[in-house]
Amino acid sequence: MPPKNTAAPEAERLEQLRLEYLEGMPMAEFHRLLTESGEYAVSYAAVRNYHTGRKAPVDYYAQVCRIFGVRLEWLLFGDGEMTPALQLAREERAGSAEWTDSLPRVAPTIWDPADQVTQAAFLECLQRMEMARPGSRPLSAKQRENLARVLDTLVGGILWIVRGDREIPRSFVKLILLAIAEAIPEPGSGSTYQDVLKRIKMRDEGS
Repeated sequence: MPPKNTAAPEAERLEQLRLEYLEGMPMAEFHRLLTESGEYAVSYAAVRNYHTGRKAPVDYYAQVCRIFGVRLEWLLFGDGEMTPALQLAREERAGSAEWTDSLPRVAPTIWDPADQVTQAAFLECLQRMEMARPGSRPLSAKQRENLARVLDTLVGGILWIVRGDREIPRSFVKLILLAIAEAIPEPGSGSTYQDVLKRIKMRDEGS
């Protein structure tokens, strides 16, 4: 009888993040990004183990979420979408088709109808910009279009500065967007880190 697959579901989601969302990022690069700030330490061997079956400490999952912009609830429990932006993209398409339909026209540098990952990163930037305006009313569709134009111009300017006469891969646009989103305060929605810890404790006590 073949041995059962004992890999933790969290390990499978870590690999889904690395291989699909991060387009096959090498494990060594994944480890480097987690630790390059010097504020978090984990060995390369430990990271490999966490991706191949061994359960990681919660602070490792939290660091992965901070660095790569994924939801802690998705990584730990498989709940919902991988990133806040992917959920936002689904809601935007369902609730306001006119808004997303305008993006190929108002943000041609960024918006690629065939690239859902870059779409998600773009919408996350827009969401964070909107939510970072304390006490303000939600933006109208027209105001969102204007914000999308500004963001598209910003990314286009960065590309013009760095690319010279060379063609930049689409993945570079995604990296710029993720970097911008990281610098903007995260919207105050969804469960907090403490809420997730409570769920882990309840799950462990019930097992």
